[in-house]
Amino acid sequence: MTTLDRTAVPRRGNADRVKKGLVSGKFTALLILLPPALILFSLFVILPLADAVYYSGFSWNGYGAPSDFVGSQNYQRLLDHSVFHTALWNTAKLILVSLLIQMPLALGLALLVYRKTPTNTLFRLVFFLPYILAEVAAGSSGALFLTATTALPVRCCMPWARSRYMYWPTTSGRFRRL
Repeated sequence: MTTLDRTAVPRRGNADRVKKGLVSGKFTALLILLPPALILFSLFVILPLADAVYYSGFSWNGYGAPSDFVGSQNYQRLLDHSVFHTALWNTAKLILVSLLIQMPLALGLALLVYRKTPTNTLFRLVFFLPYILAEVAAGSSGALFLTATTALPVRCCMPWARSRYMYWPTTSGRFRRL
């Protein structure tokens, strides 16, 4: 039986790791970026969730302060209701379809876009063209809608807003009265 000669690799201690993290700036970035993220997450996710759990223990219509504490009766009514069972089954079907059909299909399309083939350019064009055209159409219609020569919002939609003091910018940089 042969033995392998292993050279001892010096292991880094925790102090070295902390020192390297402090020097590289990762710790500073953590101290700067983590508190705002935690505050926003707590403010917009954790606190509303805690409020929802608190209010679920009351028979409350949403107006005024809740006063009629019913405990878990709301949850019992929920579990006994047929609409809840239907919603639960529909959610399970949606998750199954998403996992078994949508995710493999999306992965396959992503691999087609990533692969370097002659038809790849055509596939990318066909795949991304609707997104690009929607932005171009929205921008063009917005520009047409708000041009100085037509001034559609003021002339058609707000005729009551016309007055001798309203001016609209023109393409030459001047303003004209509507």
